[in-house]
Amino acid sequence: MQLTAYDHTLDMQRPSGGLSRVVTLIEQARAVRPDALVLTVDNGDLLQGSAMATLMATQAHLARHPITECLTLAGYDAIGLGNHDIDHGLHVTQRVLGGLDCPVLSANLQTDALPCLRPYAMLHRELRGDDGALHPICVGITSVLPEETRIWNFAQMARTDRFTDPVARLAALIPQMKAEGADLIVVLAHTGIAEETATDRHENFALAIARLPDVTAIVCGHTHLGLPGPDHRGIAGVEADIGKLHGVPAVMPGFGARSLGLIDIKLARTKGGWQLRDSRSALQMAGDHTPEHPDILRATRAASKLTQAQLSEPVGHTDTHLHSFFAHLCTDDATHLVAHSMKRTIERAGRATDYHALPILVAASTTASGGAAGAQNFLNVPPGAISRRHVSVLLPYCDTVWAVCVTGAEVLEWLERSAIAVDHLAQATSDQMVMRADVPGFQFDVMYGLTVTFDPTQPPRYAPTGQLIDPQAHRVASALWKGTPLDPAQHFLVAASSFRLAGGGAFPGLGPDRIALRTDVTLTTAVMNALAESTPPPLPSDTWRFKKELGVTTIVHTAPQAMQHLHQIADLCPEPLGTTDSGFLKLRISL
Repeated sequence: MQLTAYDHTLDMQRPSGGLSRVVTLIEQARAVRPDALVLTVDNGDLLQGSAMATLMATQAHLARHPITECLTLAGYDAIGLGNHDIDHGLHVTQRVLGGLDCPVLSANLQTDALPCLRPYAMLHRELRGDDGALHPICVGITSVLPEETRIWNFAQMARTDRFTDPVARLAALIPQMKAEGADLIVVLAHTGIAEETATDRHENFALAIARLPDVTAIVCGHTHLGLPGPDHRGIAGVEADIGKLHGVPAVMPGFGARSLGLIDIKLARTKGGWQLRDSRSALQMAGDHTPEHPDILRATRAASKLTQAQLSEPVGHTDTHLHSFFAHLCTDDATHLVAHSMKRTIERAGRATDYHALPILVAASTTASGGAAGAQNFLNVPPGAISRRHVSVLLPYCDTVWAVCVTGAEVLEWLERSAIAVDHLAQATSDQMVMRADVPGFQFDVMYGLTVTFDPTQPPRYAPTGQLIDPQAHRVASALWKGTPLDPAQHFLVAASSFRLAGGGAFPGLGPDRIALRTDVTLTTAVMNALAESTPPPLPSDTWRFKKELGVTTIVHTAPQAMQHLHQIADLCPEPLGTTDSGFLKLRISL
């Protein structure tokens, strides 16, 4: 839900992105194709991802949610459902998408809570042929999303809601659509592109869709990457630079409304019907050179003012400078504040339960650690007031606080799974990146209540997708509880986000059947409750660290403002190396 170029959380105009810019590109694309049939589609994750999304999904403001009008103004012909479109609950999805004139599609989700949802749509249009006359054409459009959505959104789903295998569902549905008269089949595939032998192929199955008969074009997504472009080079079956999957034209337009994906298809009329003769895929970036569409700005004005006012509200005070500049190097304020707040929530929830005597640990991570969101994506709160805006930077999603009962052995596996976020640092190679580019920072869980030492020179035990790949590998050099090695048989109550404990991230041993305590308290509410009662607690010095004297140097990208705080990581001998093209401060670190 990046509807405009203005980022309310960061209180700044973004250099790229925003539906307001994309709508301008859509109108320009239509204008330069006056004789073509132009269809505009989206494959989901429309309703989550911004402070405005969170505010307008509340009961008090839902009736004034702006996205229905914005999508109507954009002129969509069809919209597919993404996994994040049900993060706020299916009642919110139905309320805001149910009012659209265009079809809302998902072939592999069956739920009574979304009467607006259809498995496919048959768009009857006319296309001008080489003879200059208009001829009828039927475009069948369908949409699928990963089965794992059931896990990621466990708290939002009813027992009767069903997800089916997306590829199998399409294999059965496409012949039905062809039998009903579809000349072309377009699949809105809320999925990524991965090798068909990859461990994460069940979540990223676009190539399997491309192998199905009669698929004309595919719109991919979910992974925030781009196609055409370099992101998928080297994957068998992908022509990355021209946008084809097993010969099928495809596009993946990134995330945050940062680009418009275009698939231009040339057709010929034959006795057998319309036949594809040629295709071209491209991405048009919605940069600061693209003017924002005035109709979208008008439609979002009221919601923007509400969001701005709410984010400006003070919720606490800090006597120290809180930041997450070094979240991937050592204990940081952002993750510590979240962990402290989660522990308070579970302590209170567990008092009258069978778990009240168990020691509490907290698995916490932060999304405010740079990455694809850019060099501004860090917590940065100088001494003084803490506002809702700062909390929104820290917690952009609506997860709630849950807890699971696990053994010390399971905690160690949890930590090993987290450690995959750190690159495998070879001692013979200098200046490797400390964090893997293909693992989001929020997959790096820090376990508060323990003192953990990681050795990144050791091979990983788990794959980025959660599979055990080397049972002999151990990157956890030590894990101490109250100064002594963690007892594998001891039981702990571990607080974590509902996303993680429902199975998000594929951490070993976690899933809906293991949850011990569920609260309705969101992480955002937990943090604000903690801040309302006191200032943030002192930053502990013993939560986690990298093993010392490894003899390697590594590179970390952080915010330029981190220059004023390098003394906090003096033991890592930070050496500034300038700024990157994307605005990050580049530091060399010695381990």
